[in-house]
Amino acid sequence: MAVQIPLGRTGIEVSALGIGTWAWGERLWGYGSSYSDPDLQEAFRVALAEGITLFDTAEIYGWGRSEQLLGRFIAESGATASGDPATSDAPRPRVVVATKFMPYPWRLTRASLLRALRRSLQRLGLQQVDLYQVHWPFPPVPADAWMDHGRRGAGWAGAGRRRLQLRRHSDAAGLRGPRSARCRAGLQPGGVQPAAPQA
Repeated sequence: MAVQIPLGRTGIEVSALGIGTWAWGERLWGYGSSYSDPDLQEAFRVALAEGITLFDTAEIYGWGRSEQLLGRFIAESGATASGDPATSDAPRPRVVVATKFMPYPWRLTRASLLRALRRSLQRLGLQQVDLYQVHWPFPPVPADAWMDHGRRGAGWAGAGRRRLQLRRHSDAAGLRGPRSARCRAGLQPGGVQPAAPQA
């Protein structure tokens, strides 16, 4: 069984080893020719059986296919994920899902971040994720501005007739040094603690 460690100060326990899903649905890595969905589902099944609970994906991986596959595998495995209602059934493995927002140059506002999160949640088939990260922050929007958008989006945000819960777990992804410190400072007024700075 895999060792469990805390995910920053979130109160969430994750396996010390996580599975990155960049190659899931990504033809660049041979998806569709060297391996296919059943191969990936078997890898997911074995990972869960060995106690690996952390799965990291992104909206850009396979142009959303990675999120779709991960969501399908969670649902078909019987595992629980963030936002699943509690049941009195026998304990089931709990999958911790991390996904990422890609700050394309035309995405300039908080609304674009929330729209991207809603789309990720739809692809994953989840109500919420445990960790939502910024993937490769670059201009024209500074990284600390994205952190501010995430901080202001933490908690409940209107989503039409539905309500979308954004977890209070944000990340200064891909940042080190002074920019990382600025992002951390920008999150603190909203009570959001960066959970897992991504290198």
